[in-house]
Amino acid sequence: MSWEDDALCRTVSPDEFFPELGGSASYARQVCELCAVTSSCLAYALRRGEKWGVWGGTTPQERMAMPGWRDS
Repeated sequence: MSWEDDALCRTVSPDEFFPELGGSASYARQVCELCAVTSSCLAYALRRGEKWGVWGGTTPQERMAMPGWRDS
């Protein structure tokens, strides 16, 4: 069992976590605020250098500014 099995986003359309350019990430962030595995999700995204979508309640721009983000 991994953190992904407990992720609340599994119950929501993936489209909510990958808004179009200029679209809102607010609904995805609300889901992340209620999720028990947000820290693990964010760590995963930072390790992988995720350039798209909302991960751990953060946007790509926010992650790129964080220590630990790597450009893959």
